[in-house]
Amino acid sequence: MERIGVRLDVLEDLTMLIETTLVAEPPLTLVDGGAIANSVDQELDELRTISSTGRRSIAAIEERERQRRGLVAQGSI
Repeated sequence: MERIGVRLDVLEDLTMLIETTLVAEPPLTLVDGGAIANSVDQELDELRTISSTGRRSIAAIEERERQRRGLVAQGSI
């Protein structure tokens, strides 16, 4: 048995990769994302930022353009 244990690859490199890639407590389902830790992939981090700030950015642009053009917001009439 000892000989088998010596030859057995416990996949430490793969274990470390999984531990650093996944968040400590991943969601129960992967539908909404959130299983991959931050700073694992730069493109994924950028997409997360766009996703979380996109609506606010668009609303800010719309408001700025309304003010610049002297328009009244639709819900304000």
